[in-house]
Amino acid sequence: MVEIPLTNGGVALVDDQDADLVSQFNWHKAKKHGQSYYVIRNQHPQVSMHIAILGKLNGYEIDHEDGDGLNNQRSNLRWSTHQQNMCNLPLNSKNRSGIKGVYWNKRKLRWIARIKVSGRNIFLGSFRFSEDAEKARLEAEMKYHGEFARICL
Repeated sequence: MVEIPLTNGGVALVDDQDADLVSQFNWHKAKKHGQSYYVIRNQHPQVSMHIAILGKLNGYEIDHEDGDGLNNQRSNLRWSTHQQNMCNLPLNSKNRSGIKGVYWNKRKLRWIARIKVSGRNIFLGSFRFSEDAEKARLEAEMKYHGEFARICL
């Protein structure tokens, strides 16, 4: 593993085999998707580091399995559809429950669990206890998102 310094602070991680490819350019981190960062080449045309490493594949995106856009080691990069990539988004910063897809309904005084699949919200139930809503959400994550499930607790 090699650390590639970024012009605006921090480092990106790449495999030894990719160090020569990326070290010939200057890179910076750019904010994308809430709190996630991606590494972008400073020179024109701008290219993301993960695309420079794996290239492009028509109809697919590159997903950072651990959700860290600064970790561009090949073991952390995988091909995904857009829908699969969206499954792996981190917990929304506005989430108050601390559990992805679970929120408190003040009017009903119940915990609500839901999941988004193929652009549709699926209601998983309303629950008296947050632990039950969390369990329903985790089961749905595995059922619908499989290896792209992002369990955010």
